[in-house]
Amino acid sequence: MKDWEVQAALQELETFKKPKIELEQYATPAELAGHFLCSAQRTYGDIEGKMVLDLGCGAGVLSVAAGMLGADSVTGVDVDEEALEISRRNRDESDLEDVIDFVRLNVADRGEKDQPVLPCFRGKFDTVVCNPPFGANRDRQQKGIDLLFLHTALNMVHSGGAVYSLHKSSTREHIQSTVEKWGATGEALGEYSWNLAKTYKHQKKATKDIAVDMWRVTPKRAAPSR
Repeated sequence: MKDWEVQAALQELETFKKPKIELEQYATPAELAGHFLCSAQRTYGDIEGKMVLDLGCGAGVLSVAAGMLGADSVTGVDVDEEALEISRRNRDESDLEDVIDFVRLNVADRGEKDQPVLPCFRGKFDTVVCNPPFGANRDRQQKGIDLLFLHTALNMVHSGGAVYSLHKSSTREHIQSTVEKWGATGEALGEYSWNLAKTYKHQKKATKDIAVDMWRVTPKRAAPSR
């Protein structure tokens, strides 16, 4: 499928009716999601025929995009059952029931040794995609939750796999140094202006432009240590 076809289809998907501020739920723009996944496929061939994990899938926009682009299988993971219900409806409306499955799990939970709590998924996937919380609601979100998602994602791909993740451009240097510390290789593929519509009462402006980087991260070893 062409980029514009994917973006047009994603534009029709259902999104959050009552987004939860404690989970920092925002609708991923169809244009951003489509460009993100189409770039992963067009440049690196990381979607078609691959086992894909959508970490913190929300309304399932990235999951559906991966399915449209020919992923062999897609697993979407989220902690919010209401979001997963929206994801399932979006999957069914897109006729991708045989490709996409959704599972309720909390990515932010850590094990006794500060390891990801998804052992059944460890090293299983070819590609992980995620649009993690940025940790903007600092009174409610734990600090560094975007890096927690990224670290978990790296543990979910096999040694030859790749992680695609969205992060605020203002954190670019920190992301790069942290990825290198983990023994992984990361590259910001491009910067995108996210025109974020007002979603919560505390937001004063109707829209706000946020610069986000589209990252591709590959592990040098199967299990990076923090």
